[in-house]
Formats: sequence, structure tokens, C-alpha cells
Amino acid sequence: MSAQLEPRSDHVIEPVEGWRSWELERDDEGLRLVSPLVEVGWPAGEALEAACRRHAAHEAPDPECSCGIYAVVTPDALGTVRGGVSVVGSIALWGRVVEHEKGYRGELAYPQRLRLVCTVCLERDGTFRPPVGVAASGDRLRAMCAFHAWSVTSVDAGVQVAPAAVVEAELLSRYQVDVLPADSLPHRAMHETRARSRRRRLRFDPRGDLRAFVRAAIVWGLLVSVLSGIGRTRDALLALGPTPPTSPSTAVADTALPPRPERRMPSKPADIALPNLHRTCGRGPRHAIALVDCRTPGVMWMSFETLRRGVDAECARGELAEALPDGRTRCWVHVARSS
Repeated sequence: MSAQLEPRSDHVIEPVEGWRSWELERDDEGLRLVSPLVEVGWPAGEALEAACRRHAAHEAPDPECSCGIYAVVTPDALGTVRGGVSVVGSIALWGRVVEHEKGYRGELAYPQRLRLVCTVCLERDGTFRPPVGVAASGDRLRAMCAFHAWSVTSVDAGVQVAPAAVVEAELLSRYQVDVLPADSLPHRAMHETRARSRRRRLRFDPRGDLRAFVRAAIVWGLLVSVLSGIGRTRDALLALGPTPPTSPSTAVADTALPPRPERRMPSKPADIALPNLHRTCGRGPRHAIALVDCRTPGVMWMSFETLRRGVDAECARGELAEALPDGRTRCWVHVARSS
């Protein structure tokens, strides 16, 4: 398959650009592009020369035959002729070139720009989705996007997955070509270009798509739950601010309260409520103040100071001093006096 041919008068001197798709395999020399229809390997560093397998008497491509190296005119005409296509790109055709309505058949060809695409997405719905990994089973490789990487199963044991960026860089280096820009490809190939796929070494479980969707839904659900819980916790912490009732009418008699649902009562903080001070609430007569939750209705006493040392410690004027068993004094202020 040497490209060293003498130019003839019926040859096309200027290369014709076309578009193709390939399977990807690894041999002893590295990565290699393989035509998916007839499984012909494309050599690296030299042009691929067409040869007719049916009629050895004529040169390929012959206008009356179907031989030659095929290429389509536009990238949206690319499709999976057979399953397993992992690479798409543009090629240069020269030598004898036969033009058709949707493409060309050429004598000599070599890749110009290449790009990996998800094998399953291109086969099932004709979309050119970028892959995240390349699975290898035996000598053939299959590129997979993030969604289908979850659903891949192998008929053979020992499937290995490599990063798609590493494999693509190795492929471009082997053929000494540039990467095909992503905006050069359409979102979807034309449906009439896609045909039934053949049996592959790697099969993709149809139930894998459902499993992948369920996993994604669970992850999103957990993320939303965590964010919602953080928001509720923040609101609860803000609700614990100093909001004691300041109206004397909110005080109740020193008797047992009937059971009823706890409710928040609109009020403004007491004037003596200073920031960064410990707040304690109580209820009961002066000689027997019982500690209660500050959100409990009927709070009669409030303490806004840290406990003072000594049973003889004095409180501010108008405050009630309570001697504690541990030798400290707590200063209480009646709620009715704080308004």
C-alpha cells in the first residue's frame, strides 16, 4: 500500500476533502484506524491505496464498480455503517476520484483531522457525543460518554478503561494529524445514513441506561436534600435570637399550665438585652424561680448576665439576686420591668 505512484493524466492532483468514520483497534505498533465496512486497516504515515476485491483486472475506483475508498461530502452524512465506530474525521482523497451525489470514491486517502466520539450514542441516535473513557476488550476499543460508561458490560473478561483524552492524544500522535474541532460536527447525523449494527465484542446492556438514570436521580436527590437541610438549619439558628415577650399581658399566674402547642409570639427584644451575653429565662415566684425555655409562653424572669462569684454579690438596682448552691449569684429582672 505504497503512496509512491506515478501521476497520470486522469489523476486528481489537488486533494478532495471528504468525511469518514472508523473503528479503533490496537496492534503491536499502537493504535490503528479500521474501516468498519470491510475491516481494512489504515496505515500510519503513508496513504491507503484502494484495490478491488472482486475484479483484479481493473484499477480502483472503477466507474462501473463499487470499489474505492469511500467518503461523504458533509459531516452530517456520517453514520454508523456498522456498530463499533469510535472515530470520525476528515480525509484527503487524491489520485482517481469518482464523484457521487452524496460523496466520493477515491484511489488514495489519508486522514486530515480526527476526533473520538461515543460509540453507543452514534450507533443508537446518531449524536456525536464526546467520550470520557475508552474500553478495551481484546484488540478493539470502544469510546464511551459519561452516561454509557455506567452501563457497559463485556462478553470477554478483563475489560480495561483508559481516559479518552489520553487515547485521543496517542491516536493523533500516531497518525501525525490535528484534532477535529468539536464545532465541525453537527449535533446529530442524518438518520438515513445509519444502518443495523453487527455483533460486537463489547455489548451495552439496554437496562444500563435505566440504571444510569436512577443513579443520577439519586445523586441529585441527595444533593437537593443536603442543600435544603442546610437552609432549614440556618433558618432555625436565626429563629433562636432574643425574642422575649415584652408586654405585661403575656405573663401568667404561677400555676401549672395546661398542655397546648408551643407558638411564637410577636414581640421586640427587651431594651436590656445586650449582644453576646448569656440569656436565662425563668418562671415562678421570687423565692422559687424555675428555669424554663425562653420560647415558653409565660416567661416572668430573665437573666442577661454571667453568673457572679460569691453569695454576697450585688445585682443592679431593680434586679433580684438569687444565691445558687455552687456559691455563685444570678441576677434576675422581671419581664414586666424590661419594657
